[in-house]
Amino acid sequence: MVQAEFDISAEVERIQEQLNRLIERVTAYGWDESLERERFQPHIDVYENRSSLVIVAELPGVTASSIQVYGLQGAIHIEGVKEANYPPSGNAMFHIFERSFGKFEIRVPIPCPVQFREAKAHYSDGLVRVTLPKIKERRCTKCVIPVEVR
Repeated sequence: MVQAEFDISAEVERIQEQLNRLIERVTAYGWDESLERERFQPHIDVYENRSSLVIVAELPGVTASSIQVYGLQGAIHIEGVKEANYPPSGNAMFHIFERSFGKFEIRVPIPCPVQFREAKAHYSDGLVRVTLPKIKERRCTKCVIPVEVR
């Protein structure tokens, strides 16, 4: 059975952003400045095995040179930019505009103890795969503390 944490506020925010984009698209004909400000929101998978925690982000159309991955305050951050490749404003009238572009930032909280310094990130075929080696949980191991008699 797969267990996943569900952040209701993040999900509500994501749905609100999608609704806002839908309303903008329905009311706009052709290129609109509001479409240039739209944010690209990549999809991610997070899973762990015995030795590591793995984060996979789907980044189609993003160049490897624009991707930055780093660990900070108990989370992995993946940032970058998906550049638009459309004609300048006024040169095209869109009938359907579903792809999003712009800056993105993914913040993934780390659910288990990992070694950030040994982490590796690879980009291939539009996917960034971040692998973080797990470290042995020290908080759950029994540590006997001798009682001194005074």
